[in-house]
Amino acid sequence: MLLEFALPWVQRNPQIRTYFHKGRDYQAEVDKARGRWQFDMIKHSSAIEPDSVILEITDIAPKPQLSSGAA
Repeated sequence: MLLEFALPWVQRNPQIRTYFHKGRDYQAEVDKARGRWQFDMIKHSSAIEPDSVILEITDIAPKPQLSSGAA
């Protein structure tokens, strides 16, 4: 997903709202992104294409990485 590209703006303004126009396969991208990112999302219908959506994403942050070594 495009969250990596948005990260510099998010870091400067944590209250930022991002909007992404996504096609019919958006849910697979969202599911994959949730594995690496924490975020809140509101899905809006698109007026452009019936299968498309606008994703309004806020509170974006990378998920903490688990350490692979034992303590």
